[in-house]
Amino acid sequence: VIINGTQTLSFTGIPNSGTYNLPITFTSSGKPSIDGYNLAGNPYPSPISWNAVSGLNSSHVINVVKRLANTSTYVGQYADWNGVVCTNGADDNIALGQAFFVKALPSGTNLTMNNSVRRSVPTAKFFEDSEELADVHNLIRLKLSGGLGADEAVIYSTSSASNNYDPNVDAVKMLATMPGVPNIYTKNAEGEYSINGIGILGTDQVIPLDMLSAGEGIHKLEVLELLHFEPTTEVYLEDRSNHQFYKLRSSASLEFNLPAGVVADRFYIHFQPAIQVSVANETCKKYDGRINISNPSSKARQIKVKDANGVVWFENTSFTGSTS
Repeated sequence: VIINGTQTLSFTGIPNSGTYNLPITFTSSGKPSIDGYNLAGNPYPSPISWNAVSGLNSSHVINVVKRLANTSTYVGQYADWNGVVCTNGADDNIALGQAFFVKALPSGTNLTMNNSVRRSVPTAKFFEDSEELADVHNLIRLKLSGGLGADEAVIYSTSSASNNYDPNVDAVKMLATMPGVPNIYTKNAEGEYSINGIGILGTDQVIPLDMLSAGEGIHKLEVLELLHFEPTTEVYLEDRSNHQFYKLRSSASLEFNLPAGVVADRFYIHFQPAIQVSVANETCKKYDGRINISNPSSKARQIKVKDANGVVWFENTSFTGSTS
């Protein structure tokens, strides 16, 4: 049911309470990232917490939940939440009457809900805000705008992810429900993702960034968030159509002329890990203290070491490897 914001819905009957069991299925197509989706709904006359639901069903479903965030009748983007990070406004609270997609595990047969998952948040919207959780590093949120709307994609590093498909971290991309709405997503050999968790940055990372344009013409790519980056971590957007690299820590908005349809193998996100600095304190031997500096990236970096008075003790405009 799609209603406008001025309509009031009336419900009659006895409000649901207690335990509800919804049968779910897992059908294998040979591509794990797309198998196992089931459409469910909030059965209660109150919001529910997805994190509580997924915790109650950890042997049946993954952490990721999807719902449609419509911008007008039959037009919208899927909004994803993995228990920590969101796209397109999704979050933990699922409102009364909200439908959502869950992804069953191969062993999943049932989605159970009881009163412990209910939230006493009378004004909860469809996926209300919640507190940010720990173990989120190097998060970049990108927004592609054009045509009839916009879309978001998120990349971040976490100790609970690898560089492959991680069901409890990565949100598989579902395309918008109507032509003319742009889409943006990352990809690897196993699938396409709206939320892409990668391992903690220790080496250079290159992540393909694909788009489905709203039609030929100018589209805007914005950096909405850059969170929990070390000061010397670098992140770039590469455009292989013109051999350009854009430093995203200083380029918050870019415009590109895109052809209609899927734009693949053109854009790439590059992460270069932070310069590592450690100190060996001086001992009683005197003058044996050391500042150790290493560059874990394969790319040369410019570094400069100053003391508290601003005196430069070391400078290298093309630094690789390590020094002390």
